[in-house]
Amino acid sequence: MFSQKYVLRFLETHAKFVKDDEVLKILILAKKFRLSLQFINQRNIKFEIGFFTNAIEANAYDIAFYLLRVYEEQIFSNSQIAIDFHVKSYQDNRQYLKSKLHMSKMLLVIFNFNSAKIFLEII
Repeated sequence: MFSQKYVLRFLETHAKFVKDDEVLKILILAKKFRLSLQFINQRNIKFEIGFFTNAIEANAYDIAFYLLRVYEEQIFSNSQIAIDFHVKSYQDNRQYLKSKLHMSKMLLVIFNFNSAKIFLEII
């Protein structure tokens, strides 16, 4: 509908009226990968674990993988939250199974016993 440049210009023009973290969460929920990345880079947004969990909840795995690659240390420092949301995504729906399995493989180093047990019960 609107070009990415237009949306970014609009957000820049109205920056004092919007909260960057909320705009980014909306872009993630809308699965706007490129627009999300451009917004992160343009606004230098500080990472929150909520961005990663929102991407997983919205099945926006392209964004989730990008966030995991760039903010791996922050995600691993909040490992319990990340793992809980990832395991919950298997319960919520069976779509994007390949992406979920690949994410499980990438998060394997931070899986704890309880999360692994729940994960195996789901499968």
